[in-house]
Amino acid sequence: MKLRKFRIQDFRCYGNVEIDFSGFNCIVGKNDSGKSAIFKALEMFFEYKTEAEPYDYNGIIPENTQEIYAQDTCPITFTATIECDDTLLSPFVEHGIEQGCITIRKKYTMESQPPKYRYRFGIIVKESLFGEGGLKSVLGKDKKIKNAPFQINANLHIENKPKLIMEDLGNGKVLIPTELIAPFYLDLLFKPLPKFKILNSASSIEVYTQLYIETLMADEMKEFADKINAKLSPELKTLLASNNQFSQSSDNDDVTINNPEISIRGNIMTNIGEKEIPLSNRGEGFQLNVRNAIFRHLALLGDNNQKLIFAFEEPEAHLHPSAQRELKNVLKKLSCNPNYQVILTTHSPTIVSQCNRNEIIQVKRENGITSIVNGNNDAIRNAVEDLGITANDTLVSLFQTAKCILLVEGPDDVRAFDHLCTEYKNNNKIQKTLNELGCVIVPAGGCSSIQHWATFDIINQMGKEFYIVLDSDKKNDRMSSPNLENLQNIYPDTPDHYYVWKKREIENYIPCSYFQTLTPPIRLSYGDWDDVKSLCEQHPAKDILGKDKVCKKHFAHLTFEQLRSTFCPSNKDSDDEFIVIYNKIKKLCKK
Repeated sequence: MKLRKFRIQDFRCYGNVEIDFSGFNCIVGKNDSGKSAIFKALEMFFEYKTEAEPYDYNGIIPENTQEIYAQDTCPITFTATIECDDTLLSPFVEHGIEQGCITIRKKYTMESQPPKYRYRFGIIVKESLFGEGGLKSVLGKDKKIKNAPFQINANLHIENKPKLIMEDLGNGKVLIPTELIAPFYLDLLFKPLPKFKILNSASSIEVYTQLYIETLMADEMKEFADKINAKLSPELKTLLASNNQFSQSSDNDDVTINNPEISIRGNIMTNIGEKEIPLSNRGEGFQLNVRNAIFRHLALLGDNNQKLIFAFEEPEAHLHPSAQRELKNVLKKLSCNPNYQVILTTHSPTIVSQCNRNEIIQVKRENGITSIVNGNNDAIRNAVEDLGITANDTLVSLFQTAKCILLVEGPDDVRAFDHLCTEYKNNNKIQKTLNELGCVIVPAGGCSSIQHWATFDIINQMGKEFYIVLDSDKKNDRMSSPNLENLQNIYPDTPDHYYVWKKREIENYIPCSYFQTLTPPIRLSYGDWDDVKSLCEQHPAKDILGKDKVCKKHFAHLTFEQLRSTFCPSNKDSDDEFIVIYNKIKKLCKK
């Protein structure tokens, strides 16, 4: 289950806003604009113990509290739309207001004296659920009416349950209070919901290690919790039955502990020589490496019962720009795991420049009104201007003398093109390298990244010719390339100015046979669509392979014959991917 939409109503600085979320999300905005309030709202939705306070309400609370209770004023409402592929929840998914999702509302209202908020959950569905047989499949039974089904009157009130209302939200949407839903469905709905974990620069290394251990041991901890329940339930039942107050209880009544919490705590010790030193006493650089290693390992974990939304508040604090880039790459990889989602707030130009446009969520406050802008052109331009993201001065000076700019994804692609040029020239396949043609190769991120946007903006202003080469990111032969689709949407008028590799990414052009020539030889097998970097990270010889830096470590050692075997299996120059790209750039350099 991943969060796809989240609506905030009447909470702190927000009146009524909806936020679209993807796997990786970057929230930007000026100080005191409302970024932290988003995290607080998400925490209040996902963490049941979190209460609302009167000061959380976006508005003025009347002095007459009786008026509040009578009219149900001053509510705080959160509505989450969450992906769901559980076939047992099909009644809610098929009749959900978003395809493939369930929509859950959590509404806080004041219901006690002195003013105190209480919350109630509800599920939002289409009216179509109330067709023949649909409603009976999800509603429970009223214990007070001796197993009779609920009866709904014309006003959608539940007879004999005046406070439980089937609320008509308009536009064909109806809210069902969770108190009316059969326990079977409630267990399915709420148990798989992700946990929400806020982390910031003040979070100790123990917080990260405990999170890692408990995620790694999620199945074992659940099994242990079940054993505790099985052991304690009969004891508690006996205890309660022995009390006169419960003497009327049936012998068949079960007593269980709902959601028992199990945690693992302890000091992690590290050895330096013969000396044992707590991990928390090691240097900041060492702890940073451990933190990044934790995220890398979590990203590689297979399916488990622990579903998490990681919320990072300005994780770039105290980090060098190069460390910020590394952290962003690690968190991006973490978000690719189907069990995890990453949301971060940041003021870092380094981090934002590497984000895709659809990953940017901008928070704006103007004239006392706070609004949300998801990654459209206005949000991108505002983020670029606020954070001062530009192509650096060195690149601008290179652009001035260049005849053509070749935009690639990263430094590894730059090195790969340099090596290809050298080998192909030495073997008389080309007469000049790209540099000798007057082409400058620039790592600018994917075509959807902010860095690419800022760099291309400079190219446009200078009126330079350009060419773009990107990974296909295809995972199988039948899949269409997401990067090709993005390029076609962004540059619809210049189809001759970009190319997408036929294989998944540049690493797939390193032939498997190359690794057999290393000392010692390494057996590694992969196809055109495999994730070579992940395979290398998990391989027993990962240090020799270079882990996810396999291209940086090995591509420049490939011979012409090895390059030719993957870029041109037919051995015909007209089929050679590099020569095809080279000839197009050569033509642009002559303009």
